[in-house]
Amino acid sequence: MIDHVTLSNFKSHETTTLDLSRLTVLVGPNGSGKTSVLQALHLMLKAVDTELNTFLSWNEVKEWAYGSEVEFALDLRGTQLANASEEWHLVLNLMDSPSEAILKWKWRNSTDSLTGSGVWENAWSNLMGMRGSEFSEVVGGVQYLKMNAKRLGQPSLSKQVPPQIEEDGFGLASVIGYMLTYENERIDQVLSSIQQVIANVEKVRVRPKVLEVKEERILNIEGSYISVPEGRTERFDELVFDVKGAQRLPASVMSEGTLIATALIAVLESSSCPKVLLLDDIEQGLHPKAQRELVQQLNRIMEERPELQIVATTHSPYIVDELEPEEVVLLALNAEGSSEVKRLSDHPRAGEALEVLTTGEFWSAEGEEWVLNRGQ
Repeated sequence: MIDHVTLSNFKSHETTTLDLSRLTVLVGPNGSGKTSVLQALHLMLKAVDTELNTFLSWNEVKEWAYGSEVEFALDLRGTQLANASEEWHLVLNLMDSPSEAILKWKWRNSTDSLTGSGVWENAWSNLMGMRGSEFSEVVGGVQYLKMNAKRLGQPSLSKQVPPQIEEDGFGLASVIGYMLTYENERIDQVLSSIQQVIANVEKVRVRPKVLEVKEERILNIEGSYISVPEGRTERFDELVFDVKGAQRLPASVMSEGTLIATALIAVLESSSCPKVLLLDDIEQGLHPKAQRELVQQLNRIMEERPELQIVATTHSPYIVDELEPEEVVLLALNAEGSSEVKRLSDHPRAGEALEVLTTGEFWSAEGEEWVLNRGQ
């Protein structure tokens, strides 16, 4: 589990350290640095699992530096959930170019580092050999979701086994289809959880849909290469819903909240559930009651999956209402445009106020300005 994350010179975070619990929800105004925390965690944990350049280009990363400098550093510290005394430490330092990058780790009284372009080009496990595979088992396994209804509702074709939902939600139909075929024992729980959040859903299923796939073929005609458009048909999975009063509704006509709740529950109930799930705008498209029910389902699943850690962002007091004050982290921008953070439980009047107010009411009443008061 990740216990602490420090962002230095990363986007709006000049120097920010956050303590994380198994469920941590970040709140604050737009542009205060919430999504940046998720991006930093995603970047670091992907560095454990695979080559950095397979999912993020250097040009993208160098735009994340705070101010005019390119250099930034990310620092993660955590413990192995099965053995809380077993600590690990991971540091990524990126400078003017990939050739100046530094990746360091410390685990089980061993330390090592990878420098130069190898950080960007080599798999993390190549650095540590067998120990890298063990370390990845402890630290790795991350999924970042910032979903939208259009992509969630599209028919999908996946070549992964098992299929995974992409960052924007594409692939949901393939994930549900795989679970219906190969993890059928999980579907009843998935449906039950969805119904707790979206009461009118009666069934989810997948049907085949044949679509044309457009491609380009390169032809060599007397030494000249030309591109010729071609089309072929492919069998896709299409997600459909039975709801009260209607059957076999395609996902493309379902509400955003229904699709997001379905996707989130499918990810968490699948056999390939990540160790760390990063969720942007967790309340998106959901009625206040459904938001509360969703957090309750997350808590239930986390009780069943002790290795799971969730970090999310929200603007909703209804989500915050279902949380302990220690699980709520507030972010605000200071006069210099740099992010500052505090837990809601750090508020000097939190104890007495929470005796009469809910967590969401207290946050709504106090806002984030107090985070910038260094005397508090």
